[in-house]
Amino acid sequence: MAHKRLLKDPQVNRWYDNVSRGSMLTAQAYLRRLGLFCRRWHSTPARLLEKEPREIHSLLVDTVTELESKGYAGSYGQAIVKAVKSWLSFNNITLGERRINFTDPDDTPTLREEKAPEPDELRKALEHACPRTRAAMALSAFCGFRPGALGNHDGTDGLEIRDLPEVQIDREAKKVTFTRVPTMVIVRKKISKAGHQYFGLLNEEGCRYLSEELERRLRLGHTLALNSPVISNFDAKKERHVTTKAISASIREAFRTAGFNWRPYVLRVYFSSRLLIAESKTKGLLRDYRVFFMGHKGDIEHVYTQIQIA
Repeated sequence: MAHKRLLKDPQVNRWYDNVSRGSMLTAQAYLRRLGLFCRRWHSTPARLLEKEPREIHSLLVDTVTELESKGYAGSYGQAIVKAVKSWLSFNNITLGERRINFTDPDDTPTLREEKAPEPDELRKALEHACPRTRAAMALSAFCGFRPGALGNHDGTDGLEIRDLPEVQIDREAKKVTFTRVPTMVIVRKKISKAGHQYFGLLNEEGCRYLSEELERRLRLGHTLALNSPVISNFDAKKERHVTTKAISASIREAFRTAGFNWRPYVLRVYFSSRLLIAESKTKGLLRDYRVFFMGHKGDIEHVYTQIQIA
């Protein structure tokens, strides 16, 4: 793996590998933040372990104070503290009862200031996307999926044809249809950020974009087998999962071409906002549905119970 070339300390490797078994993205973020902290205080992960817990606590407090004085959100300082504590905990070191306070740690300025697109704005962005990117955008905007569910960080997993239980593929006619619309799209546990399986419902417009992309790939000679990626990379000869970085970049490019300075995450903001509007207009759509479809862990069991009773 690439990170093995970067980490000279075998103990750091062990810590990284241990965290990555829970989430590779978390491991990468923790490694980056631990490195930032060590560089700021002219130290290394190994030398950090030689310090007294009281001294480490002081350095962490000073780090948070410095970051907030420079305008960084409290959540950023909190993220660095979590990474450092993870490294310390792995080496059986705790800070005891020493607390570190943050200013508005739950505040995320980037998300708070991000306005959800209007339907006509989203349509304009979709028109400026290529078929592959348009299908990916539809899965995010109409199902609420994260880019990481479409393709993980290293392109080894992501949505696959088997995750479309209602798709019908006619390979001779190069035709893709769905037995039901809206159609179910399953996010397997392995590609779910929250670590649980859930599903989304892709609407008619999204099904059209997805079928156009899959038919394009059939014409290129892709097999679209059960384990084939739903969103493939740009290689016309091989079926390979797209990476999170690559699909995010292509979505961002479509936004810029359409004249919008959005982040790819704004598609999930759009999905959430449309569900909020639906929730306010009807008693049939409960908050639990929005939590479930966004891929968060929530209590949806009683929703199914209500449906069965009704």
